[in-house]
Amino acid sequence: MDLHFRPMRLHSRIQETPDTFTQNFVPLDGKPFVNRPGQFTVVKVGETGVCRPYTVSSTHGISEFVTTTVCRVPGGCASNWITTVPVGSTVYLADPMGDFTCDDDPMEKFLLMASGSGITPILSMTRWLLVHKPRVDIEVVYTTKSPAHIVQRDWWRVMTECRPELKTRIFTKENACTPYLTGRLTAERLAELVPDYAERRLYACASPGFMKHLDTWRRTLGIDDEHFRTEAFGC
Repeated sequence: MDLHFRPMRLHSRIQETPDTFTQNFVPLDGKPFVNRPGQFTVVKVGETGVCRPYTVSSTHGISEFVTTTVCRVPGGCASNWITTVPVGSTVYLADPMGDFTCDDDPMEKFLLMASGSGITPILSMTRWLLVHKPRVDIEVVYTTKSPAHIVQRDWWRVMTECRPELKTRIFTKENACTPYLTGRLTAERLAELVPDYAERRLYACASPGFMKHLDTWRRTLGIDDEHFRTEAFGC
């Protein structure tokens, strides 16, 4: 596949969690970076010749910057580079791509699920749905290591408090505290939290291990392929 890369200026960086950072970019060519919610880009890792895909965590027309939210992986050349390259640097991002998106979905009820870094496309989708689907009903189920590892924790809290159409169920494995949930997520627990799951389109982004469990759960619950859309990440 031939990729078209565009130069971006790294405007600023936000540390979201102990190991996750959001990079805020501004296109240097002055043209809008038009991504659909949930799509990804490919980033050139300096002059190394290495390229890596990352979700575009911003939402076109809503977010101030073009953003990638990246978990720094020990020994990972790309994640360590993009989360430490100096602010003001020029970084090359490919045009957005991917079919994991919700902007063409006629449904009004959604179940959005993620674990770890898989929350990044779910963030973009949630923003888009809240703005563009006035009758939307969104349930988000998100599992992560601890409250300190919740990406954009304050945003989720504020949106859940002020938008009654959005409900969040965040599971943390360590240091659980109100309002977060603990314990193992199972098909039975999911059905208890979201009893009308059969009426919703399920979008999920997570590690292959989590996705394997989720596939088992949705078969147990009778969620058919038509209502199940996924994206997996490799680490």
